[in-house]
Amino acid sequence: MIRAATAVLGFTDVRAAADYFRDVLGFTVENLVNEPPTFGVLIRDQAELFLQRVPTPRPFDLRAWSLYLHCADARALHDEATAKGAEVSSPLVDKTYGMREFELAGPENTVIVFGQPIRRAD
Repeated sequence: MIRAATAVLGFTDVRAAADYFRDVLGFTVENLVNEPPTFGVLIRDQAELFLQRVPTPRPFDLRAWSLYLHCADARALHDEATAKGAEVSSPLVDKTYGMREFELAGPENTVIVFGQPIRRAD
């Protein structure tokens, strides 16, 4: 039985990525392994992320999401992240498939999406 899944994101600079997730997105850095870090564990609420060092950054493709974070209040997280300097790559919008979403341009060409289920008008 699968109990959980954890996203693993690759970065050439694990410390800088951990700093971004901590300072801009409010994650807690639980552990950084080695110096300079080659691996990190971050937690916010019920989300856990692993950061892993890779030799080259991810190629940029705005259409390719790196991480999708389900949330209860996308507007509040949007306001929190932008107040801390996050770069919004797609604005907060209600999608036809029943989600309120926004996208951030994260470190090393990552695209971080926040999504909240919404009720569609009947």
